[in-house]
Amino acid sequence: MDKPNPTRSLWSGIFLIVGIFLLAFFFVITNPVLLNIIKRYLSEILWCLSWGAIGIGLGLYNSVGDLGGKLQKHEHYYKFFSFVWFIATLAAFVALGTFENSTVRSYVAAALAGVIVGFVGDKLPEKFFGLAR
Repeated sequence: MDKPNPTRSLWSGIFLIVGIFLLAFFFVITNPVLLNIIKRYLSEILWCLSWGAIGIGLGLYNSVGDLGGKLQKHEHYYKFFSFVWFIATLAAFVALGTFENSTVRSYVAAALAGVIVGFVGDKLPEKFFGLAR
């Protein structure tokens, strides 16, 4: 068995914790002071942020055994995965808005979009930036 990559392990844990925290925060927000429209968009954004982060965390955990390469030593590692998190959140938000009203189906589509884009975000450096893993 390969020795785990400590950088990937660290960022996998960070994104999983952030995603789970945001998902829990999504379920907790019931502040009546907020206007309904702001509350609705805040909850949708938190939903998308949480599933994007969970997807990135799972993708990094899936590749924890990958050692070496330029990406491990890349100084902008956290910036890249913050960008992937933004793209995964945006994809989830677009998937959430594809349905007429916010229904269970739209929330499931957003969760799947966030997890899938976040999960495959680990493969983007080698495709777009020529960085070997």
